[in-house]
Amino acid sequence: MFSKPYLRKKDILLFNKENTSEINKYKNIDKDATFEKISPFLITYSKNPSLSAKDVVNNEIHIKGYKKLNISEKIYWNGENSEPRSFFRILHGHYFINDLVDAYRIEKNAKYISKGFEIIKDWIINNPFENPKNEMAWHDETTSKRLKTWVNFFDAAKDPSSTVAR
Repeated sequence: MFSKPYLRKKDILLFNKENTSEINKYKNIDKDATFEKISPFLITYSKNPSLSAKDVVNNEIHIKGYKKLNISEKIYWNGENSEPRSFFRILHGHYFINDLVDAYRIEKNAKYISKGFEIIKDWIINNPFENPKNEMAWHDETTSKRLKTWVNFFDAAKDPSSTVAR
């Protein structure tokens, strides 16, 4: 089993009827102004996000500095055991999803958002906190990178022309 991450279940605010109003108050905040403040901290993954996004839609993920992963049948979140921790940091950090977002913002191709959402759902299903596929899934730095990627993704996905927003 993997070493325990810093995040503990007791520290997580779970959604329930009692805290709905606490969670709902964030719906009316001006998120665009907030997003502008954090956008400099987002990850730029490749020099040609449109080309990379097309590859992801066609089931190929480029793990920069390593290899291309064919995800047509399944995403192997646990790898092949020969990859170093840095490979899994990129894979579980979802850096490549930023290419989908950047390409979507340029081209408005809803396939990019759909594919990103498909990958995120697959990761959530296959990497529960209690039993992830790889120790890097919930590593503190990897989790922070993934959070920034997801914030970026869901900001783009709120666009009415994306399939997630419908």
